[in-house]
Amino acid sequence: MSDTAGVAFIVIAGLMAGTSALPMKYAKRWTYEHVWLLFNGLALLVIPFGTLSLNSQKVWATYHAVPLVTLVLTVALGFGWGIGSVLCGIAYTMLGLGLGMSVVLGLAAIVGSILPLLVLAPERLWNAQTTALYWSIIVLIIGLVFVARAGHLREVSRGEGTTTNTADLNAFGKGELRKGLFIAISSGILSGLLNVGLIYGSSIRTTALQLGASTALAVSALSFPVTAAGFFGILIYSSYLLTRRNSWKLYFAAGSQSHWLLVLLMALLYTASIWLYTYGANRAGSMGAVLGFPAYMSSMIIAGNVAGALTGEWKDAAGASRIFALGGLLALIGAIVLISRANL
Repeated sequence: MSDTAGVAFIVIAGLMAGTSALPMKYAKRWTYEHVWLLFNGLALLVIPFGTLSLNSQKVWATYHAVPLVTLVLTVALGFGWGIGSVLCGIAYTMLGLGLGMSVVLGLAAIVGSILPLLVLAPERLWNAQTTALYWSIIVLIIGLVFVARAGHLREVSRGEGTTTNTADLNAFGKGELRKGLFIAISSGILSGLLNVGLIYGSSIRTTALQLGASTALAVSALSFPVTAAGFFGILIYSSYLLTRRNSWKLYFAAGSQSHWLLVLLMALLYTASIWLYTYGANRAGSMGAVLGFPAYMSSMIIAGNVAGALTGEWKDAAGASRIFALGGLLALIGAIVLISRANL
């Protein structure tokens, strides 16, 4: 029997993650790569490692007891997700939080839910729960179509010369739509590997519990190999850009202190969301991770759209674009309702 509290944790985690990128809009003294490298370094490596180091003996005993192939594949899936995260940051900067999250995370929800079923549990492809999942995915796709249309109308309504072809924090959400959508679609496909990695590596959590670890520590031991591996793709790309542009020094330039605090806030929100999602998915029953992942992604999309609207991403858009954006948002809320009912 699934635990409805697990679904609540998943939705809360999604709302936190959906707002975690918001402070990025105000770090205008830095470039995209400055923010994305520091944010992910803190969120995916430093903070989780600090937490695990408090109980390092049990953590290392867990990793030693888990089959090597499980660890290797979990890490590989995490690295693939990290590449998707690199593209994700670019997509958010070019398309804005609302549209960027809608495309990236909507696709990630589809990939992250269907792929585990195909690979790990093909016998569950057709039952009452997965039927609800398929309906929720249809609703998600409808929502994506609506928000993509909204983005197109928003771009058309802008004046000439306001659209940028790169990820520019000073022109947040004003990137060229086609390029931004291509990056967002690529990111969404790869970002779904996060859920696959957490599902495939679930024996890490159960092994930690068997060795006497607390629930919180067991969840952290599972998520760390995935998130840490994901960071290295981000590290390689961001370091390349910072070195090529000779812009490392901006981290310590006058007036950058507030940017460090903004990025720390991003990291704390996102780290907490990953932990809450993993915890909630494990509480939500045997199908929690499969059915919960779209709920997590949809909650993020909703939070991102609300945050984007409140910070003026649609203030110059035509009325029709706002109607399509609202229609897409309502469709995504409907998807959450479908998924939550499937978990009851």
